Amino acid sequence: MKIFFSIFPILFCLNLSAHAASGSSGSHSIGFGVGYTGASQTDLNSWSSAQNAAGAQLTSGFEYSFTYIYRFTSSMFALALRPSYISESAGATGVNNSLTGIILYPILRIYPLENSFIHFFIQGGIGWGSLTGTTNFNGNSITYSGSDFGALAGLGAEFCFTDHQCMTIEGDARYHAIPRSTISSSSGNWNGTLTGPIGHELEYNGTDVGNTMSGIQGILQYTLKF
Repeated sequence: MKIFFSIFPILFCLNLSAHAASGSSGSHSIGFGVGYTGASQTDLNSWSSAQNAAGAQLTSGFEYSFTYIYRFTSSMFALALRPSYISESAGATGVNNSLTGIILYPILRIYPLENSFIHFFIQGGIGWGSLTGTTNFNGNSITYSGSDFGALAGLGAEFCFTDHQCMTIEGDARYHAIPRSTISSSSGNWNGTLTGPIGHELEYNGTDVGNTMSGIQGILQYTLKF
């Protein structure tokens, strides 16, 4: 996030005369991004520690996104629609945890400062996501999934090398908790470590196992304007 705060004073010194021109007509753009997400899975990590498998703790993952953006005519406002795919996994001897998630976020974006090269923006959105997990323990396997709504807020900058091609750097803080998950398949004897019949909620020590897609995320994106 520090990079954005270091850019901010520079933006004030740029020639902003291109602001009106850049928003003079509605425009469309699409972006393809890859990023890092710092989603730490507290409940699964506690279970992994109890199995003496610290190497199976989940602390971060990768996120792959597609973004469609519409910039309103003669305005600093834009609407974005972003589906994302999240992948997070870790393993140790006898234990493996993996999570995959799908997120869909409508996002309101505001461009308060820009010129023909740099377009600084802030944004926020509310969306829905689903997270599926698989845990393997000494040859046993259990699969579970859950979904819920979340929110994000962040800022970033587009660096446009031509009228149509840009690179975008973005940082967001996202809150997207999945407080409970439903078991879809289970094999083997778990000896009470992770419990619950198929179709019921996954539990550990008598409490629902919660997963999350919350955390700080950073995204590097190629953006094509048309």
